[in-house]
Amino acid sequence: MAVSKNRGTLRDLQLALQLKIEELRQRDALIDELELELDAKDDLIRQLQIELDKHRNSSQQHIATPEQAGNTGSPVQTEAALSERQRIKR
Repeated sequence: MAVSKNRGTLRDLQLALQLKIEELRQRDALIDELELELDAKDDLIRQLQIELDKHRNSSQQHIATPEQAGNTGSPVQTEAALSERQRIKR
């Protein structure tokens, strides 16, 4: 009687082990899927950061351009523009 009970217990343990192994496989598959998704999102973030940097540089150049466009190169205007900038900073 004890032998059949032990066999039943062994079978139960083997079944439980198989179920746990399957759970681990499913978790591993989910982890792999999530890692791929994370990699894709990281790539998207990098691309968006590059695009944002381009737009920032473009807007900074656009802001700097009107000051340069108004400058004809004459020393009087240059000194006046510098004085005005210094006055504004104060």
